[in-house]
Amino acid sequence: MSPHRNATRTGVRRYPRRPRKPTESQIMVDFASMWQPWGGAPDDDILVRFGLPEHAFYKRLANILIRGRARLTPYRARALGELCEQKLSISAHP
Repeated sequence: MSPHRNATRTGVRRYPRRPRKPTESQIMVDFASMWQPWGGAPDDDILVRFGLPEHAFYKRLANILIRGRARLTPYRARALGELCEQKLSISAHP
């Protein structure tokens, strides 16, 4: 009996999985991670890419981080959280 028939009979399929389309949350996290070493992305890049002003972007990113919806190392999550805090405090007190 071939391994393929046996695998199919047991319900285990050996077909390659399709890559999952990243969620909007993961796209935002990846974008912020890319720009984090330089103090965050330029406002116009955020607006063009996500259609959000800077304050709304970082508020949404903070919510993603709080809810644990992003796949990040603890170091990266902390760094992005600090970036969100910084950006939100600056935009609250211009």
